Amino acid sequence: MYLFKIEYQNMFFWILKTSILCILIIFIIHHLFLYFQEQFSVPKIKDFSTVSEKYENMLRVLEEEEEKEDIIKVTQIENHSTFLENLPSQTKETEENYENMKEELKNYIKNEL
Repeated sequence: MYLFKIEYQNMFFWILKTSILCILIIFIIHHLFLYFQEQFSVPKIKDFSTVSEKYENMLRVLEEEEEKEDIIKVTQIENHSTFLENLPSQTKETEENYENMKEELKNYIKNEL
């Protein structure tokens, strides 16, 4: 009977020892994994100050463009003119280019047909 009690005690200590050892190994592996993950990975942290600066810069550019458009509209209203009226009239060179293009087109159509 006494021998039977000793076996249970040995078995209990063996189970306890094995359990503690397994928990310790799991704990060490887990913390090693966390350590290596922290040391060898790039953090995914966004710097919101730079993002907000970029956004403010974009807004500033858009506002400047709107101001320029407003100024152009005001000058058009003051001058009672449109952009087409402000274009320079055709010069002799542009008329010659137009005629040359016309002739080239005619020649191309004749050759193709």
